[in-house]
Amino acid sequence: MMRKYASLAAVLVAASVATAAQGATSPTLTVALSSYKVLYGHETSLTGTLSSGDVGKKITILAWPLGASAPHKLTTVTTSTNGTFSLKVKPTIQTGYEAQLDGATSSALVKAGVTPIINVRERANGQLAAQVVAAPGLRQGVVKLQRDENGAWKTIGSKGLSRSAVALFGSHLADGTFRVTLSVNQAGKGYLGAVSHSLQYVSHAISLTPNTFRVLYGHSVTLSGTVNHSKAGTTVTIRAWRYGHSTSTLVRKVKTTAGGHWTAKVSPTVQTSYEALYLSTVPSRKIVVGVQPAITISELQNGWIATTVKSGRSLDGSMVKLQQKLPGGVWKTLQQAQLGRGSAAIFKTPLPQAGLRVA
Repeated sequence: MMRKYASLAAVLVAASVATAAQGATSPTLTVALSSYKVLYGHETSLTGTLSSGDVGKKITILAWPLGASAPHKLTTVTTSTNGTFSLKVKPTIQTGYEAQLDGATSSALVKAGVTPIINVRERANGQLAAQVVAAPGLRQGVVKLQRDENGAWKTIGSKGLSRSAVALFGSHLADGTFRVTLSVNQAGKGYLGAVSHSLQYVSHAISLTPNTFRVLYGHSVTLSGTVNHSKAGTTVTIRAWRYGHSTSTLVRKVKTTAGGHWTAKVSPTVQTSYEALYLSTVPSRKIVVGVQPAITISELQNGWIATTVKSGRSLDGSMVKLQQKLPGGVWKTLQQAQLGRGSAAIFKTPLPQAGLRVA
């Protein structure tokens, strides 16, 4: 009888130990991020808790960047009061984080998304340069230039990124507020869409006006204009296209005065188109200056009329007309002659006493 009771007691003790073992579950780990969206090159806080509340436990932090086949050990942290731990992490691409203790892993993988940085600056030539800053792998994609129009952002242009992740937007922009955006589709795997800071832009337009659009051969034309918002001493380049030529030639370079004003004298010998450039890249409108041949007329001792026509090219063989001015201001052609060598001609017929000209 005593042996039976002893066996029963042993069974009860074993059951009690098994029940206690079942109740003593392993501690768990939880992790979280202070922000799940991180600007490239910046940090976010990873925090966690060991459910047992133990202090001084060594927790291994694992990082799992997008595209990696397995996580890697990032660092080891030590639990403090109530089993808590924390550290700063700086992901360069979308990265998942988890914690481990004695082979036990935190129940959830927390992920931090990465937003590229877009820096926008105004270059000296008036262009807007946008550079996307992210991991070396981001070297493609298209960015958009947007203008603030009464509180709404309107896309006015797009450019593909160069190998150095830079996009340049032209200098023919009106005054306004601009920004550059990169969509999540263009950013590619591992990155979120991005928006740059806004930039207040002042245009760098240059004007060009001649004092006349028609000049007598051998005379000069004064070109003038203004470079918006420029300082005195800014270089303005004048280039010209002579009639019949497809390429331009450098005429001269001048400096702006106070207020960005500039002037330059040119002496075209044939119809010529002119353009002014600010910093050699921002052009003005083109203007055309026509050239009128210079005709001299004189009376010889025998009463004949001699004429010579000067221009930027030979006019030998061209016809000239001797005209008389009639009452009422009408010009009547009296004779015609062909220009000979040196673009000269002589009218030999006796002439009336009247106002004359050669055309």
